[in-house]
Amino acid sequence: MFCSNCGKNVPDGIRFCPACGAEIVTLDDEKELGKETEKESPYMPAEIPTAALPAPELVESKYREPIMIQPDLHNGEYTEDDRKDIKKSIAMIIVGFVAMAACIAVPLYIHRDAWSFDLTNGFAVKENNTASDDELKDKKDLEGPADKKYNVNVFSYRALDYVTLGDYSSLTVEVDKNDCTVDDATLYNYVDQQIAEASRNAGGDHAKTYVGQGDEVLVDYEGKIDGTVFEGGSASDVWLDTDNAAAYVEGFMDNLVGAYIGDTVEQEVTFPDNYSSPELAGKKAVFTFQVKSVAEKLTHEMVDDVFISDNFDADTLEEFIANARKTLEKEAEDNAKINGMGAAVLKAGEVSSFPEGVAEAMEESQISYYRYYAEQNNISMEELANTYYGLSEEELLSQTKESAQQNLKQQLILEAVAEQEKLDDGGFQQHLSETIKLEGINSEKEYYERYSEIYGMDGELVKQYLQKQYLANLASDYLAERAEISYTSADDSGDKD
Repeated sequence: MFCSNCGKNVPDGIRFCPACGAEIVTLDDEKELGKETEKESPYMPAEIPTAALPAPELVESKYREPIMIQPDLHNGEYTEDDRKDIKKSIAMIIVGFVAMAACIAVPLYIHRDAWSFDLTNGFAVKENNTASDDELKDKKDLEGPADKKYNVNVFSYRALDYVTLGDYSSLTVEVDKNDCTVDDATLYNYVDQQIAEASRNAGGDHAKTYVGQGDEVLVDYEGKIDGTVFEGGSASDVWLDTDNAAAYVEGFMDNLVGAYIGDTVEQEVTFPDNYSSPELAGKKAVFTFQVKSVAEKLTHEMVDDVFISDNFDADTLEEFIANARKTLEKEAEDNAKINGMGAAVLKAGEVSSFPEGVAEAMEESQISYYRYYAEQNNISMEELANTYYGLSEEELLSQTKESAQQNLKQQLILEAVAEQEKLDDGGFQQHLSETIKLEGINSEKEYYERYSEIYGMDGELVKQYLQKQYLANLASDYLAERAEISYTSADDSGDKD
């Protein structure tokens, strides 16, 4: 999968790019912000990758344990400008990863123009004001990790007690025109990613019967330790990129290059001693592959108009590239609107103080997410901070604290608008049920348990916060419908829509 914002390849099974924080989105169901008219994307490939769910994965992904995706290391030294750009994006990352906001997947996806970037996750809280053991026992079906205690009243606040609202009847969302453009490197990375995915079904001159270096290969595989199949070690119909071997356990794909369709290939690997699953750490495993199909990974320089017309909604390569640019520029514009909306919301009210424990809870749960993500990828927090964000661990944690407070201000103002306008439509439970079904989870209990593991929080708090979040989403829609968009640049005074 490909991030259209920063150009990085990202693994399936995540909703937000770990490098830049941008949402990985499909090209349908786009909704315009403010008073703009709805437009259809001119670029609709014949096969669009399904929008991924938040990382860590909530549904089955083709990348799974024990073939854990490793972080894509930054190549070369960071310049000062790089570090500044990365630090700017941290605010978006902190909220952009929004695994918890993705719990409200439908409105966040459909209405992401209005408010997808700063609805944050549910929270673990410190031990002060904790519930009694009996109270926690009563909530055992929703409880989080056994070694944590939670303030069960942390989300019982009324936002209007902490926010003085101003005039929010018609907010002005400022969008820098320069933020609505896409450079050629990003464009052609995106184009090549789409073509590479389409090449899996290519025939004719591109048909292949054996695996060459750089090809993609469709396999079924089964992993065994001491002759016994182990959990998470088998999968069917998985496409593996032979150029991406570093993303997997060392040696995993070594024997695939040179294999023919129909071959059975075995490969022995040794899991690292610090592997995230203790039961696999340091152990030898044998994977057996069935080679089912091979695809030459094509680029825009290797295809003609016939290939494009056969696989995409375009007649020529030139048209395909032009439409791709329009799509990426539309996404860049949407991201600029999102940022502008966040700034506009802060002007809609003034936060006098934070509800007790909530800011700390936001910070702690974000850090819990980082730790979980680092553990799942067999890296330290320092490596995570440096690899993904070009920061030290200390700098990342400092940014997390600052962003948590900023995001909470935005959240509280939205909640206050929802309270003031009485926007609660009573639809939270139905919406939650639809979201759980959408994510392929069997029950509400399982849903909360998964997020409890990732964020180190009590499942009951997850539900309470999702209710707050749902109201904030209603408020974001309310404000977006009344917003005016002002396009500005250094060369002019701006145009309003």
